[in-house]
Amino acid sequence: MPDTMRSVFQLVNVYNINAVCRTPLHVGSANGENGEILIHPVSGEPFIQASGIAGAFRDYTASFISADAASEWFGDKDRTDGRSRIVFTDGVFNKGNFKMELRTRVSIDPKTGTTAAADGKSGQLLQTEYITAGSEVFFKIYEYCKSKDEMTVLKKCLKALDNGSILLGGQLSNGCGQFKLRKVDLITCDMTTEDGRKNWGNLAAAKSMDICEDIRKVEIENESSLEFTMDVVFDEAILVKGDQVNQSVIEKTTGIRFKEGERLPDKMQLMDGMNRFIIPGSSTKGVFRNHMEKIMKYCGLDAVSERGEKSLGDKIFEDRSHLFFYDSFIGGGMNLQVRTRIDKFTGSVMDKALFKEAVNGGSNAESTIKIRLYKKNLSEVEIQKITALLFMTMRDCAIGIVSLGSGYNVGRGFMTVNSMSLSDGEKKLAELQIKKNADNNTYECKGTGMDYITSCLNALKQGEVS
Repeated sequence: MPDTMRSVFQLVNVYNINAVCRTPLHVGSANGENGEILIHPVSGEPFIQASGIAGAFRDYTASFISADAASEWFGDKDRTDGRSRIVFTDGVFNKGNFKMELRTRVSIDPKTGTTAAADGKSGQLLQTEYITAGSEVFFKIYEYCKSKDEMTVLKKCLKALDNGSILLGGQLSNGCGQFKLRKVDLITCDMTTEDGRKNWGNLAAAKSMDICEDIRKVEIENESSLEFTMDVVFDEAILVKGDQVNQSVIEKTTGIRFKEGERLPDKMQLMDGMNRFIIPGSSTKGVFRNHMEKIMKYCGLDAVSERGEKSLGDKIFEDRSHLFFYDSFIGGGMNLQVRTRIDKFTGSVMDKALFKEAVNGGSNAESTIKIRLYKKNLSEVEIQKITALLFMTMRDCAIGIVSLGSGYNVGRGFMTVNSMSLSDGEKKLAELQIKKNADNNTYECKGTGMDYITSCLNALKQGEVS
């Protein structure tokens, strides 16, 4: 009997993926008023739907490889055989290595800058569940090839997942959904040989090979994003309020010991599920968006064009956002601050007005703020304008116009910006160091890429709606 048999597919590759969350993950449920995580109806555990992973991979393929490749590999209902040749399983989490966290956000009215009203209430408080960064997820991908030398798109997609160009879940513009590949075990089943068919019939016993490093060497022709970073030190203190007050953390970081029955602080700095002090991406996004929109309004970029096209601001933030803001980790310890509530109407001290807050601050309160700009569907001029808006906002952080967190009226959230940089993949487009002259309160800026930044600023000055 000949070894070669007729088959629809000559080669089937099975990828066993082990990935870790670089950033928090939110896979939303349709139930409840707040942002609950999607729970599997059988296991009762959080999971990532296979359709969500497949959709993200297909969207990336169509946008950055080719529409034909997306149709060929992920299916097309208009073709005779429109089935996908890449099949995904649900992503399940390592039960011993994942955590959940709950974060509170406030919806802001863009017109007033205050908390948005909802259903007759004065403000809108949103609570969202997340799977904590560092959690492990496992899923499988089956790749069906018509010939053994067929050029596939899957390794490019896996490279894009590893470098952050493919994001999963929701809340993406708030810094969620980035993954890093930990292990990719490949089982190859050559359907034209008896051994290959045996592998396919008994995958559990088939030999596999970890190709994670090979995937990282795959070249992607079109980089899909720019990355902005800003290294800062908070001058006095910063407080992004969290819902929970952790006595042991406060005692460990401040050296203060609370007596039995002593009142704990009313609020403390937000922490993630790994007990790291953070500025959430949603908080940074709100501050940057508000300031960028002020600059756009001044430059006339908030208006709709004569052709009825969207304003630049709508293109950046509405529909599918082009800017993604990530959690920033704060080094250093904490301080306790005691404050007094003042009656707005009388100007006097309110009854029982003393309250405590545990804040981050001091010379060790360092942080790096990261922002990613996805270039999809943006012209080169629009990319330059957005780059200029981000650098101007970072500049205004450096000179004390923009602050982060709460309590700017008592000096919180202001920062010394040590450096700002812009990268396109591995290529550094600009890197600036900022130094303050305390004698005359001026700032000196030096570095590389000034010509590129100047060209971006000139594009912004044109005030044209693309």
